Amino acid sequence: MAFDNGEYDLTESCFALGLKLAARAGDAPCPGTSLRALAHQALDLGLSPKAVELPTASVAGRR
Repeated sequence: MAFDNGEYDLTESCFALGLKLAARAGDAPCPGTSLRALAHQALDLGLSPKAVELPTASVAGRR
């Protein structure tokens, strides 16, 4: 909902926190999901290089 409200910094913070928590919990699929969501946000905001970097990190396992 933060993204829909135009609160992009809050959106990124929430996804980043989810990414950290999932990584600490050892949940392998969940960090990839967070990175994918961040990539979608970057694409929607016109940040193409970041939009490519995030899913690449997800597939490569650099979380």
